[in-house]
Amino acid sequence: MATKTFADYLNWLKRYAWIAVLTTITGTFYGFYLFTITPKTYQSWTSIQIARVKQEAADVAEEERIRLGVPAELQATLEKLRMPRIYQNVASNPLFANRPEVVPLSRRYVLPWEPFLAKKPNPEEKPAPGTKQGPAAGDLAGMMAGWVSVSVRENTNLVDIFAAHTNPEVARDVLSCLLTEYEKLTAESIAGSEENTINYIVEKCRELQEGIFKIESSLARYQGCVDLSKRIETTRIAIIEMEKRYLPKWPDLIEAKELLALLLNRFSTELAQVIAGSAEEQRFWKENASVLAGLEGEALIAAQLRTVASRASILSKALETEQGIFENLNTKLKEADVTRGIATRQFEIIQPPTLPGGPIAPSMNDIVGRFSGGGFLLGIACIFLIGFLDPSIRTVGELERDARLPVIGAVPSSSSKGDGTKRELVLLSRKDPHASEAIRTLRTGLTLLGDSEERRIFVVTSSLPGEGKSWISANLACGFAQQGERTVLIDADLRKGVLHSTFNLSREAPGVTNLLSRTSSLAEVIHQTEIENLWFVPGGGKSANPAELLGGRHLGTFLADLCRDFDRVVIDTAPLVPVSDTLPIAKRAQSVIMVYRMGKTPRKALFRGLKTLRSNHAEPVGIVANLLPRVAGRGAYGYYYGYHGGGAIDGYVSNDSK
Repeated sequence: MATKTFADYLNWLKRYAWIAVLTTITGTFYGFYLFTITPKTYQSWTSIQIARVKQEAADVAEEERIRLGVPAELQATLEKLRMPRIYQNVASNPLFANRPEVVPLSRRYVLPWEPFLAKKPNPEEKPAPGTKQGPAAGDLAGMMAGWVSVSVRENTNLVDIFAAHTNPEVARDVLSCLLTEYEKLTAESIAGSEENTINYIVEKCRELQEGIFKIESSLARYQGCVDLSKRIETTRIAIIEMEKRYLPKWPDLIEAKELLALLLNRFSTELAQVIAGSAEEQRFWKENASVLAGLEGEALIAAQLRTVASRASILSKALETEQGIFENLNTKLKEADVTRGIATRQFEIIQPPTLPGGPIAPSMNDIVGRFSGGGFLLGIACIFLIGFLDPSIRTVGELERDARLPVIGAVPSSSSKGDGTKRELVLLSRKDPHASEAIRTLRTGLTLLGDSEERRIFVVTSSLPGEGKSWISANLACGFAQQGERTVLIDADLRKGVLHSTFNLSREAPGVTNLLSRTSSLAEVIHQTEIENLWFVPGGGKSANPAELLGGRHLGTFLADLCRDFDRVVIDTAPLVPVSDTLPIAKRAQSVIMVYRMGKTPRKALFRGLKTLRSNHAEPVGIVANLLPRVAGRGAYGYYYGYHGGGAIDGYVSNDSK
């Protein structure tokens, strides 16, 4: 089967548009019905403002400050308002005890499958006398969580809370109790937060005290080294001055040099004690070992003196910083002690819970629109499904494309044709001018295939019975006769021939069977009809094996005699798929015409019939599209005009015969 094209989809939509209309109307009415039976829903609303937390209350790391910012507070509020615990507390409120309207109203009808999905009650569990049955606290809490929705206004610290219910008072009461329980929850959180803050400050102060003690100890040891470095520098200056004025053996100069050596020795000892006294100092001098590497004597002492002075300065600044932080934390600790136990609200109610003035749902436009749209889409889906499942061919273009043959005739359907195959000779009546014109067009197309000598024998066949091949054969023969050509029509469907009734002959009248079995002569089987230039050869009596009879040696002689006496020989044969009677005749014919009943015969049957002909070297000259639905509003010949050379036919549609 060829791939479907856009034209096929468009034809399906045109043909079955009534399905989409029907499903859309049904969906519209069903949506309106649901609207009438759906209880009204009311929505209460409240708005709260979240207070900002003072981040300067303690020395908090920068990432902690970011985490505790306003967006995080709002997110925490949303999560708290969705916690099951808070709804369990709301459901346990005496305001909702034994209150029948707390359970929302439901639809006033039950779908057929809902009783099977509902939880069956336990007959052994009976309520206590005098009590009203209602939802358990846990079930009610779950329902309340579904009624409430929370949202944050963009770029603000405002939180809107909504509660939807079929009873407006219940919706308002749920929000009131929810705010009360949330306030309790935040109060507990504030109390715990204060205690955590105080503990944090006390722990931080302890750590700072330890750090200050270590810094002071290291700084005291470094101070001794600094004092020695100053004395060393003073002694060096004195020695330099004395060397300028006195000889090397001068007693004061010798004494100064001895003092300098003593001071340097003490400095080295003090420095070694400072380094050994703290792991922090050992790490510091190890990191600065590269500065002292490779130095000796006076250069090493000078570098050590500079490092000691730098380290002492750093420790002094660190001590000032730590002492400042310690004093600040002490102040915050005193403030926390003063404010301990004074709970402050973390939110403010901007808009108290409102009593809804009108329902927010159901919306008739929404429900009816959704069901109407759903019905329309369902109709479109059904149309495409029918189109894909349809085994027949309904358009001329599709027939030409799938059969790979030109359509040489298109016979429209008619309201007076019965089953579409047993019709009178339309060329002799004026009841169906469209069909008459189609037969004339077919006759003209076959005439243009070649002269009478080259195209004299025409075999008309089909894949299955009931496609109208006998009617096409009779009217085609009548058309040739009206054209002034001596024409003979042969009923070669020896099993279920019907042409004898068209010409008012008996089923047992001598015909093809009698001639081929040599029980009658050619003159005895040819019957003159009332139509000028038209003769008819009926099928004759029943044969035990028509295929062998038609495949015998007498068929060739029979056809040769007819070709000698007549200009046109039109043969109506048996269908190709059920029997093989047609093949011997098709091999001897110059033109094989395939008849296809549009919208009825499965395409697989057509393909099988064509394959049978082609495998026996009997290629059809074309196909006749029989019972093609005509287009309304196109005029008398709207179905035909526009067809040229086997192309698309303007005005053809692919809908069922009316």
